[in-house]
Amino acid sequence: MKISMDDSRFSSISGLLEFVKGSIKFEIKLEGIQDKYDLIKETIKKFKYQKLSRKDKHIVRLYLKKLTSYKKAQLNRLISKAIDKKLEHKIYERKNPHQVYTSADIKLLEQTDALHRRLNRFATKEILRREAEVFGKSKYQHIAGVSSSHIDNLRKSKIYRQF
Repeated sequence: MKISMDDSRFSSISGLLEFVKGSIKFEIKLEGIQDKYDLIKETIKKFKYQKLSRKDKHIVRLYLKKLTSYKKAQLNRLISKAIDKKLEHKIYERKNPHQVYTSADIKLLEQTDALHRRLNRFATKEILRREAEVFGKSKYQHIAGVSSSHIDNLRKSKIYRQF
């Protein structure tokens, strides 16, 4: 069930306190991160948070905690960012999105393991990197960027033949 709330009528700290006290039995949450960030920004600006007394700041924090369901430390960090006007939601982007290794790459790993008597994953990663960068072998370019933990995954794949 979705319920929309108009908080424009909260013009005083006492109104916020009444809302927090009156909604103890209810669980209220905003859904989107951007909605939560917007609420924090608007509330900080509306009540001039920096100029409030310590007691009033606590009431504003209780109100924001009730609506955003953030923990105290996280909410304090977000309030600090909102005061500095640096509160923005940044979408996380992976630096190396889902790199798929081909069967040829796995066979190359298998050959490398056979030549070096299957060293540990850290040594194997270094061998693959050196083959590509130091010795300039183009067939190692793709698998040279494999993480050491992913080497174990590739060794467990169906393509990799155990020797």
